[in-house]
Amino acid sequence: MSGVSGASAGSDDSSAGSDDSSAGSDSSAGGSGGSSAGAGGRDAGGSSGSGGNSAGAGGRAGGSSGSGGSSAGAGGRAAGGSSGSGGSAGSGAPLGTACTQANKCASGFCSDGVCCDLACTGPCAQCSAAGKCTAPQDDATCPVVSCSPGTNECLNYDTEISSNRCRSVGLCKTAQDCGSSAKPAQTACNTASSNFALCNGTGTCTAPVVKCGGVDCAIGSKVCCSRHSGSTFTQTCDDVANCKQTPWDTNPGATPTECDEHTDCRAGYLCSLLSASGESRVYCRLAAEANVDSSMADWYEVCQSPVKTNICSGGRTCVDASEAIPGWKFCDH
Repeated sequence: MSGVSGASAGSDDSSAGSDDSSAGSDSSAGGSGGSSAGAGGRDAGGSSGSGGNSAGAGGRAGGSSGSGGSSAGAGGRAAGGSSGSGGSAGSGAPLGTACTQANKCASGFCSDGVCCDLACTGPCAQCSAAGKCTAPQDDATCPVVSCSPGTNECLNYDTEISSNRCRSVGLCKTAQDCGSSAKPAQTACNTASSNFALCNGTGTCTAPVVKCGGVDCAIGSKVCCSRHSGSTFTQTCDDVANCKQTPWDTNPGATPTECDEHTDCRAGYLCSLLSASGESRVYCRLAAEANVDSSMADWYEVCQSPVKTNICSGGRTCVDASEAIPGWKFCDH
């Protein structure tokens, strides 16, 4: 392609020199920058010639970039043309491409047979098919970790880490990664000092709570005391010593109430009413003994309270057993 010639200027009527960029035989295509201005003229030099794209007979295709114009004619004052742009550089293979050498990858890393974003070496490091370095769940090169038991009796502690041993890329788990899981709700806890405490299912040992006269009463040193005198019924959260139990049909009378639903009881127990000749009490009793008739005492499974309604076990019917605790129902025998 020819360069752009400079226009004539002044009275000298000198024409601008022609572009010398045409391809000859065996020469590369691509013109030089604009030629000199005519005598006495004052024109800008031609812009740079672009790289040639075809060759003459016997030539080579693909010319080099044209250089900027330089000289001016006699008396002229021309600006040089801008230079042509160079060709783009080559690039390596993208992430995820199969490889055997790192210098073939654009990232400079070849790991696990693919071009990877990182070197991805050492334990717990593997390159995915997409070329991303990630940590697998387990790595056989990581050691088995021994774990020490904790002191929370509402948690099950890991004894060792023998699988899923990777913490993150390049790092195996240590004893700091030993975990735990919560024991099921209603698991007995603090048995040395409490007959009531149980695990809440989230790793905490708590006292069961009974809804007592509109307030929550934590059972342990306290008890919900259900009192009746004539037709008047009250419930208060009292110290255990202040709620002296009486027979069920005594009036006035008092019935210590330690549960109002089965989940207040440890696993294998049911909330049940004891009615005997010398006492009455609502407490947690072994499920197999929660519905019993005897000559000395009777036990009735609780099926309704202010906070919970349960289906009676064994196909029994939920009925009003007494008005001693209004709003409560018990399973008939």
